[in-house]
Amino acid sequence: MFSVLAQIFLLAAALSADIFAAGFTYGAGGIRLSSAAALLLTTLPAVVLTLSMGLGGAAGSYFPEILGRILGAILLAALGVWNLADRSVHEEVTRADKNQDRFVTCPEALALSAALSLDSLAGGVGAGTGGVVYLAAAFLFGVLTGLTALFLGEHAGKCVSGRMRFRPGQVGGGVLLVLAVLKLLC
Repeated sequence: MFSVLAQIFLLAAALSADIFAAGFTYGAGGIRLSSAAALLLTTLPAVVLTLSMGLGGAAGSYFPEILGRILGAILLAALGVWNLADRSVHEEVTRADKNQDRFVTCPEALALSAALSLDSLAGGVGAGTGGVVYLAAAFLFGVLTGLTALFLGEHAGKCVSGRMRFRPGQVGGGVLLVLAVLKLLC
C-alpha cells in the first residue's frame, strides 16, 4: 500500500510542476492571484486526476494486468517526454491575466486551470490502467502538491526572476519518465 501511495504522490507532484511553473511566472512578473483563483488553479487538475484515474481503473479491468501496466507506462512516458519539450505554460500564464491588471481572478484562472488539467487527465488514465486507483489519495495529494507548488513557485519567481536556466516543468517531465519505468518494473 505504501508503494502505491508513494506512486500517487509522485504522480501528483510531477503533474504539479506546471503549477509551480505558473506560480513562478506569476511571482517573477509581479502578478498576484486571488485566494479563490489559487484554489481553482490547484483543485481542478486534482479533480481531473481523480476522475481520470477512476476511468483508467475501470478501463483497466477489461484487459490483463500486464497490458494495463504497459499501457499506463506508455501514457506516463509520453506525458513525461511532452512535459520535457513543452514550452507553452509561460504563454498560458501570461495570457491568463486578460485585463492586464496584474491580479488574476477566478474567471481568468479557469482557462489556465483547464490547460493544466490536460496533463492530469493523461496521467490519471495512465496510472489507473496500471492498477493505481486510490481516488481519495489522488485528490488529496493533487490539491496539496498543487497548492504547495503554486506557493513555492510564486516565492521562487519573486526571488530569482530572470536568473533560471531551465524550465521548472522539465522536472515534472523527468519524474513522469521515472514513474513510467517503475510502472513496468513493479
